[in-house]
Amino acid sequence: MTQFRTAAIMLFTLLTYAAASCRSTDKEGNPEPPRVTTSELDAKDRPKQKPVTSVPPPPTYPDAVKSPGCGKPTVGRGVEDLKLTVATQARAYLRVAPAQVTPGKPLALVFWWYGAASSVEKTRATPDFNHAPNLEALTANDAVWIHPRHIQGTNLTWERRDNGRDVQFFDQLYQQAIQDFCVDLRKVYTIGVSNGGTFANYLTSIRGDKIKGAVAVAIPAVGAAWRKVNVPSMLIQDDRDNFRSAQQTLAKMTQDSGCPLATNQQLTAQEPATCYLVPNCPKTTAVAFCPWKVKTGANPHDWPRFTGADQQIWRFLTTGSVN
Repeated sequence: MTQFRTAAIMLFTLLTYAAASCRSTDKEGNPEPPRVTTSELDAKDRPKQKPVTSVPPPPTYPDAVKSPGCGKPTVGRGVEDLKLTVATQARAYLRVAPAQVTPGKPLALVFWWYGAASSVEKTRATPDFNHAPNLEALTANDAVWIHPRHIQGTNLTWERRDNGRDVQFFDQLYQQAIQDFCVDLRKVYTIGVSNGGTFANYLTSIRGDKIKGAVAVAIPAVGAAWRKVNVPSMLIQDDRDNFRSAQQTLAKMTQDSGCPLATNQQLTAQEPATCYLVPNCPKTTAVAFCPWKVKTGANPHDWPRFTGADQQIWRFLTTGSVN
């Protein structure tokens, strides 16, 4: 028994010595501490790794019909008073562009035609005759606005004549805008008030290849003289402002669009005021009517002030619907 114990002690001593001799030593001969692998580190001591995030590619807007200005640096942001020459005559206009533009994002292009005896300043003032409709604010990041100025001393604000001075003015403004900005050519719109509304209709009838939606507000007596257009069109009229003529104009618009208006659809203004689409019109020539009641004592020959008017106008222009 004593011999067995002695043998066991000697074996343990030999094994301990062998293990000690296998340890690596530093340059001074001292044994180095045992190495610890990463897997043996406590989780809290492991280095933090940042998650790998992929950068999404920029949007391409595949449905847009892009103007020559797409891919160029954006010019003239904000509000600018500008001039150009049309057939040797100096013309002026106000251009309102987004302050921040997403690179490559195609914008809408909107032309605003004010009424006789009005001005750009009155159009954009609140409140005033033909006051600004807040559509600029509503579309601040999505559209370039062009406010042409009429020639001083002319009897009527805008000349409705093929290849006349104001049609040429539009042509040059259009070409300048689509070169300077990235514009979606499917989203070129025209809006007019009073005499400007009549001109917007006339201009759309001869430039329907460029204009894709039109809004006429507070038109003077037009009726059957309304020009046929082949784009979605909206008519807005107060019930005390040439309303019978507006109903005749509406009937002409729907007839031109292939969706004759039934007598009971020639609505008078209702409260709360709203816009409605004439049923059974092709989407490419949709017709919307917005009859409304002005407050007592207010000017009926004005931009609509009912709640949601601006939103319904922009929705109609961009989608062909009002709700």
